[in-house]
Amino acid sequence: MRAFGPLNSIKIDGGQCTAKVNYESHNAFKSFIKKRLANNNDKKMVGRLEFSCEIAGTSEGGNIHLAIFEPTLDLEIQYNIHTRANQNTFYGIARFIAWAQNGHKPTPEDLFWIVEALVDRYSPTALHPIRNVEEPLRPGDPRLDTRGMAMLIEGAMNELAEQEIPDYVIHSIGPDLKKLWKNWYEWRYSQGENDPLFDDEKRIEWKEYQKWHPVCEFSGVNGVEGNPLERMHIVSAGSDIADYEQSWNWIRALRSIHKRQHDKGWSAVLKEYPHLKGKVERARRLAQKRGLEVDNV
Repeated sequence: MRAFGPLNSIKIDGGQCTAKVNYESHNAFKSFIKKRLANNNDKKMVGRLEFSCEIAGTSEGGNIHLAIFEPTLDLEIQYNIHTRANQNTFYGIARFIAWAQNGHKPTPEDLFWIVEALVDRYSPTALHPIRNVEEPLRPGDPRLDTRGMAMLIEGAMNELAEQEIPDYVIHSIGPDLKKLWKNWYEWRYSQGENDPLFDDEKRIEWKEYQKWHPVCEFSGVNGVEGNPLERMHIVSAGSDIADYEQSWNWIRALRSIHKRQHDKGWSAVLKEYPHLKGKVERARRLAQKRGLEVDNV
């Protein structure tokens, strides 16, 4: 999660900074800090102050006095380094892509080139400490946090979704692919608002959302004629219109599953697709709706 906005004033004294938040950004900071204080294990953040300034003078003791203009504050959760499980998920997806493209169980060389292509395309970059150039971060690099790793995994997932996988390859990898798909989204959405991609995804429009989710979020398959992919709202009846079209309230789903949810309700659908329970619960929580009661999910 993240909060950003202009300040009316800042005061730095030793190891403490007092920031007076601008009225326009008050609610964003209030919500962010309230959630952080509610979780004693989630207080560590990254803070960035930016401002224009002029040198107003100096004084003994190494003091530089600055006249500060237009200060802004950016607070963001400090994500943990990605886990071994995250790495295994990424390499599992890369292996499936290599298998789909080559038509056989991938060799180490096959896997190497797929991993290189995915890292170049989707991994965040950082300055190389020796070459002094921006380079994509690789799995295993301690600078690649859970958010960066999630971006890499989602990119790889989307590449896999675009593959035309032969039937005989599906027969070989299908069960493992389905398990990996469900485990990843079950983990992501179990994090609630601490989902490492929640802040990125909640600011996008539907056109961009479709790029992030090229296949049905329930089943992992593409739409077809007569059963296309469409926008599904998690919270609808009685919800505030401002919440209704928030991206955290969307799921891209096959029409048949969308209809089943309307006919049978969320409990029935989530029994079949439990990996999305966390996403549905999060939307209901954000819209301040009653939680779900889903047995055996």
